Amino acid sequence: MHNAAYDSTPDAGSVPESQWTSIADWFRTSVDPQGYGSSDLAYSDDAFEGYAKYRAYEFDSWIAYRNWNTFVAQMNLGNPVMFLVDLDADGSLDRYVPVFGHDERDDGTLWYACYTTWSEDESLQSYQFVGAGNVWGVECMTFAKPISPPDPVPEPATMLLLASGLVGLAGLRRKFKK
Repeated sequence: MHNAAYDSTPDAGSVPESQWTSIADWFRTSVDPQGYGSSDLAYSDDAFEGYAKYRAYEFDSWIAYRNWNTFVAQMNLGNPVMFLVDLDADGSLDRYVPVFGHDERDDGTLWYACYTTWSEDESLQSYQFVGAGNVWGVECMTFAKPISPPDPVPEPATMLLLASGLVGLAGLRRKFKK
């Protein structure tokens, strides 16, 4: 729905106006005065917290400037990370991307893996961890730390064990009534 609301050539023109159901809504992606597909750093930590709350989670989030050690530490803790990147090396920060991994290569270069989120052929890609002014250069990082996830849904195996146990208890109940 977000795409239909802000894209001048949406994939499905009949989709109703966005109702704050997409992470892009919370980031105010493409919302005036932002250009199409752009997000603003000022909304990033509120976006994480607002969208998480909408999805029944509670997160604390914060912004940090490009720092490899901070990034790796947060990834290793399992905390969600998004980078604000310069897609075209013009020194302007263009887009948030969710980050999924990191790699320090044998030649000493640092790399991150992200979901591109830009086109219909969205994919996982790796880019060098360099600053703005470089293609896919990173300037800002937004981290989120889960505070209280919603109640977990039991795994199917757990449900099967629970059901078996209840059937067994029902059998015992009948046995003791005799």
